[in-house]
Amino acid sequence: MAQWLGCRAALAGTGATLFYRLDEHDQDSRVFVAHLAAGMRSAWPDWNPPGLPEADPRELAVQIVNEASVRPSVTCIALDNLESAFGCAFLADFLAVVTRYAPPTLAIALATRAPLPFDPDTLRPRLRMVRAPELSFMPSEASEWLGPGDGWQGCLTATGGMPLAPEIWNQTKEEGGEVWCHRLVSRLVADRPPHIGPDLARTLAEEWLSGRLSLPEFSHQISCGQPAAEQLWTEVAECRQLYADHPPAARERLNALWETARGRGDQPLMGAVALLQGEVHQALGEYGQAMEWYRQAFEADPDLELCGAHAMVLILRDQGHLEEAERLARRCIQARTGRGDLLALGLAHLWYGCICLEFGRLDEAESEFVEANRLGGKLFGEPVVGLLSTTHLALLQAHRGNATAFRQLAEEAYSRARGRWRWFEALCGHVLASALVVWGESERAEKIMSQSFEYLSSIKARWHLHVALTVMARKEWRQGKPEQARAYFDQALELAARESYTRYLHSPRSMATALIVDALTRGVETSFCSDILAGMGEQALPALLELAARPDPQARRSAVYPLSAIGGEQAIDVLRRLLRDDDEVVRDRAFLALKAATPLKAWLPVIRISRPNARSSTGSRPTAFGNWPLKINRLTERE
Repeated sequence: MAQWLGCRAALAGTGATLFYRLDEHDQDSRVFVAHLAAGMRSAWPDWNPPGLPEADPRELAVQIVNEASVRPSVTCIALDNLESAFGCAFLADFLAVVTRYAPPTLAIALATRAPLPFDPDTLRPRLRMVRAPELSFMPSEASEWLGPGDGWQGCLTATGGMPLAPEIWNQTKEEGGEVWCHRLVSRLVADRPPHIGPDLARTLAEEWLSGRLSLPEFSHQISCGQPAAEQLWTEVAECRQLYADHPPAARERLNALWETARGRGDQPLMGAVALLQGEVHQALGEYGQAMEWYRQAFEADPDLELCGAHAMVLILRDQGHLEEAERLARRCIQARTGRGDLLALGLAHLWYGCICLEFGRLDEAESEFVEANRLGGKLFGEPVVGLLSTTHLALLQAHRGNATAFRQLAEEAYSRARGRWRWFEALCGHVLASALVVWGESERAEKIMSQSFEYLSSIKARWHLHVALTVMARKEWRQGKPEQARAYFDQALELAARESYTRYLHSPRSMATALIVDALTRGVETSFCSDILAGMGEQALPALLELAARPDPQARRSAVYPLSAIGGEQAIDVLRRLLRDDDEVVRDRAFLALKAATPLKAWLPVIRISRPNARSSTGSRPTAFGNWPLKINRLTERE
């Protein structure tokens, strides 16, 4: 969808209209000034400002504004393909002058196939935004969609191939706008609405060119396709904005939209709703529901499977499948590159950067976050990519130990989200609180953290809550308050076990090894805690060696499985020692663990197997293993 910006002065009749289509050469400010000044001279033949063409764009803007203020009729400047010069500081300077100081006799229309590089809300009420399909064919596009003939040539001749907002044309019929109204057609190749098929689009364009449809009728049908479809797609866009503020509200509204789309049999709409519903459930940490919605999205619209699959990357990461997550993230970037969907491409780069961060590839992660941030800057009114990429850049600086950059980026993200989106404010608040702790500002950190935690608790955001609860448990544990720490951590474990959140607790950044070991010995989520410790590998080995040496037999029992899963010389030596343990359950578990972890022939000869039903020297009965009742009576050390 193109974005159009026009001054209110455009509602008046125009005396002259200048169309100017930018290209890559206009990234040079001198080229931009020379071409635009030449165009303005054609509109104002008696205009001869000093300093041209060497003037800089800001000076040219001032001269144009001053000249327009003394002209009796309205002049309209239409700048098309504006994205060709996005990122150039001179363009921002030029636009800042003409949009802020334009007199009533100067109308500005900006057309771009990418979102504007600034927020038009900051310039209202002088400016207004009109979102509509682009309003001109390029010759190659016209030939493809309209076929051979003269229909599209009339459109290009009337407008010079340059589009302008229909609201401006509708108000300029006295000046020839009627001709333009009938000759303009919508660009339908890449940017047609997703619910408009190519055959319908071609038919509507042909009817418009033939005069059977007026501009308002054509605009309505190219937007709607079917009665009320336009409003439904608008609601999907509104739900994405609502998701940034309050995911539960977005979830409820999407449920109603899903039923409506399914009742209409509108497959593309069903796919879009289901994909966003999956993202909402994922944000709330409800991974099972999220995966089911993703499945329904891809069934409804198979084209979404690659371009929308970026949504599953974090689920795979959080459940410990890093290699699979990395492969999927790479595929998503390849699938979205060049297709114009900046939101999906930005998210794909963002999540791939997260995977790089998990693997410790910090430079690569930074480049991905920077690219996501760049794409997010082009998404007008869409906070997801820009805010999250800034937040992740802050976390990256924390990994590098750059406290200043960590604080600066965290403050930036939090200030952008605060008071606008409750959900993003809570997420950015957690990151900022961590930065403030580094800077010793504990009072402010505590305040922001408590506000974030209160909101996350109210909406039951499981993944973020399990991280926050772990952080608070770690804090209480370090301060010598084990009971308070256990109360927090038991809640965190319950949430993590329910959705198989393994990666955060695996990673060194959680610093939760002591808490996991303590929970294991208390019998809290024992299977999950054992799996977590096993997945931590050598990072957990010192704690497990200490656990295996405790006098409490329950502690020694709980150490056996993680040690066998980690393996290695130290772990195997401890398991061999536990074969002589006083506790029978410890001995049996150690035997089974060693049998699974090492070749049996390496240590079986040193085990004396008692006869069936015989009693050991301790009086205990043998334990059945397979078809043989085995009992370890004595272990002789082998050299």
